[in-house]
Amino acid sequence: MKIEILPRDRVLEIDTDQWRRLAELSLFVNPFYEPWCLVPAIEWLQKEDEVYIVTAWENNQLIALFPIHVIKSKFGIAYLSLWQHLQCVICDPLCSDSSKLSKVFNYVLQKMNVSMMRIPTHSELSYGKKIDTSSVVFSSTRGAISNITDVKSHLDSLPSRVRLENKRIIKRLFKETNAIYSISNTSPNRSWMADYCQLEHLGWKKKVSGSILSTPEIEQYYQRIYNNSKDTGRMEFQGIFDGETLLAVSFRITSHNHAFEMKTSYNERYKKLYPGVVLEILNLIELSKSKFQFVDSSTSSDNHLINRLWPEQRNLASSQYFSRSLSGKLLKLLYRIKNRV
Repeated sequence: MKIEILPRDRVLEIDTDQWRRLAELSLFVNPFYEPWCLVPAIEWLQKEDEVYIVTAWENNQLIALFPIHVIKSKFGIAYLSLWQHLQCVICDPLCSDSSKLSKVFNYVLQKMNVSMMRIPTHSELSYGKKIDTSSVVFSSTRGAISNITDVKSHLDSLPSRVRLENKRIIKRLFKETNAIYSISNTSPNRSWMADYCQLEHLGWKKKVSGSILSTPEIEQYYQRIYNNSKDTGRMEFQGIFDGETLLAVSFRITSHNHAFEMKTSYNERYKKLYPGVVLEILNLIELSKSKFQFVDSSTSSDNHLINRLWPEQRNLASSQYFSRSLSGKLLKLLYRIKNRV
């Protein structure tokens, strides 16, 4: 096996065809580590982060790829983390054979002369459990859909008070406005990215500098992935519009029949009509007609709206992987004692 650790400014040296092929073969779907998302992130986001891209090859085939971030603790001890920039919601590495990952991790730890690697927000069974003897694993959940065909029946089976409330707010919004619900799949000529950014920048996120347009680097990142997705349809938008007035807009990132719901924004002048909630309900109904195998809400586990409407919870994990050296074993023991694992 040939393993390379490339600094972030050499990301364009990676064979893009091999990279795309690996994404096709990867056991776990992660669009954020695919070239169309990761290259713009490397070029524009969090440039102060010391980031490297790890690649592993066998028989001239790329079998694993993931970015790592060198972090120094408050005690001055350096450790590694798979890079999770602020726009990334899952950190599964691209890998065609997860049994090879422990070898890759151990090589990287030895080469970078550190004893621990953090693996944030990953699929529960992707690798934390596979190499559990060298890991400390913490579990979490968030809203998800694993059976699209059940979404409509799930909405119909919600408690009667929830169903009545859903119908009431949908009816009220469309009665008091001339709104229409539209999606990018059937309205491809609309300026969807500009619409979303414009609406988001009108609200509270602008005041706290949290909108896409508040930060030139984040704006460039989203514009790049939006442009990269145009031919593949890997970004899908949904919105409620009253003529030229934007009431609510959302978008998701898709890859290999998986979808990650990314951002939703609503017009605060119409907040009494709950346009964001109405959009969420209509999006779920529209999802029930889709062909996705899995949909991730990409929200926190305590999101009230998602927990009220979405049918399932996705099991996630965050792992601390330790080297097999004496210092790694000692650090793992201290870590387990500190965190009562």
